[in-house]
Amino acid sequence: MRIGLSAGDLGASWHLPRLIGPARAAEFAYTGRFIEAVEAESLGLLNAVVPAESLLDEALAMSRLICANSPAGVQLSKRALHANMEVSSYAAALELENRGQALLTRGDDMPEALAAFKGKAQPPVHGKVIHMTQTETRENTAVLSNYAPPQLETLALEVLEGKIAVLTIDRPDRMNSMTVKMFEEFNTVAYALRDTDARALVIRGAGERVFCAGFDLDEIGVITEMRVREFLRFQETATGGWRRCTTCPSR
Repeated sequence: MRIGLSAGDLGASWHLPRLIGPARAAEFAYTGRFIEAVEAESLGLLNAVVPAESLLDEALAMSRLICANSPAGVQLSKRALHANMEVSSYAAALELENRGQALLTRGDDMPEALAAFKGKAQPPVHGKVIHMTQTETRENTAVLSNYAPPQLETLALEVLEGKIAVLTIDRPDRMNSMTVKMFEEFNTVAYALRDTDARALVIRGAGERVFCAGFDLDEIGVITEMRVREFLRFQETATGGWRRCTTCPSR
């Protein structure tokens, strides 16, 4: 807002009113004021506020809890949450949820899942790294047989033991701001994740300053020089890559 750009980007104008209500969404969009972490948590924009040094550990702990659940149950829950943001009524939402439950209770893994639940099975423990990007190395690293690391410039992808993937926005010198190249690489990452056994994805920013500062304003000129068809392709790439990463199917 303060530099003359719209507050609506990557679906924010759709998500924000549903998360915090239209009045608060309008307030933040029109004023452009900064929101401290504690206020964001109270509004429901954050799950929790934790010390910076333990942020990744907390995210991995939550990922392990997700991965400990039934793959089919997590996948259908994800689909229900996304789809029910679009339905027209409560009754329609119930119908969609009932279909998911019907599929689950007739699945082959249902008896095993119930037995594990009654036995209070513990979530898997985070262990050694299975694979990292070509620019990073660690001891005791093993490579997944069906996974080849994508060649990335602005992002870094690693798949950890325990079926957890960590995607790092890797431009700390530019406050991890997004570029045209980065939007393309989000699509590359989404397709690469399909070749792994990852069931949870943690997205983080490199460095200690910021998660992501938004679009890199130095690339505004690149966009303004695009013709209409080229710009429409760019829009599809920019929104599609991020959406594919956040909705990637759980195995």
